[in-house]
Parts: sequence; structure tokens; C-alpha cells
Amino acid sequence: KGYWGDMFRTCTIGEPPEVVDRFFHGNRQANLAGIDVIRPGIEAGEVARTVVDEWKSLGFEQQVHEQLVEHDYDFIGHGGGLSLHDQPVLNTPQKQELVPGMYLMMEGMLTDKMPFGEAKACLGIEEGVLVTKTGHDVLTEMVPNHLFIK
Repeated sequence: KGYWGDMFRTCTIGEPPEVVDRFFHGNRQANLAGIDVIRPGIEAGEVARTVVDEWKSLGFEQQVHEQLVEHDYDFIGHGGGLSLHDQPVLNTPQKQELVPGMYLMMEGMLTDKMPFGEAKACLGIEEGVLVTKTGHDVLTEMVPNHLFIK
């Protein structure tokens, strides 16, 4: 019916270097922390700040500073539906409140180095999350989201 959604899954050919494994699991854990707080009435910025706080708690303070402050890349995800990148934008200053029916793409992606072209660990991790009347529903959970190794 013309609605959009997107998601990422990540794989490596051969065992990943430690830096790739560390950033994949750190990004995944932070993304899940952000998803956990999604509910009606919460500001989109609070979801983003939850992801950032989780990165910091996992020891990624330097990378958070480099990405968000030095390179002004404050992007944890976006809305979806009628276009691929709808409102709200999920970033730390965003004041828009979440309401039931919003479809969010959670794609917090911290890298080991900025700009992206210089990164050794730049891993797409993304889930589609529907804001419900009582909280949220992860609509992409039927597709496993772990680091696939071939």
C-alpha cells in the first residue's frame, strides 16, 4: 500500500576482527536500550539519549564525543511510513513526543573513527519499531539480528 520500512542485518566473511565484534555488540546493546524506553509520551530525544548513555556506559566515550560533537553526527534513527525517512528524526535534541502508530527505524551506529570513510567498524544495525498504546512492538524481530559469520 505504498508504506516504507527498512532494516539492517550485518555479516562478515570469516571471523571478524575484535574491533568489529566489539562495535557490533556495543551498537546492538545500545540500540536495544533505546528500544526499551519507546512508549507514547516520551520525547524522541530521550530515546536517542538512552542510546548515547548506553554507548558511554560500554566504554565508547571517545567515539561518542568524536561522532556527536566533533563531527556533528547525532542520528540514532528516524520515522518511516510514507517515505523512507519520515519524522521524527531520532537525535538527542529532538523534542517531538512519540504517539501510538508511529513507526520508528532504530539505527544507532557508532563507529570506531570518523569520518565514516576512515572507519574500520561501521556496522548497520536497525530495527523497525511500532509505538503502541501501551509501549512498543519490534516488527523486525522475526529476522535474527546477530553478527552473521560466513
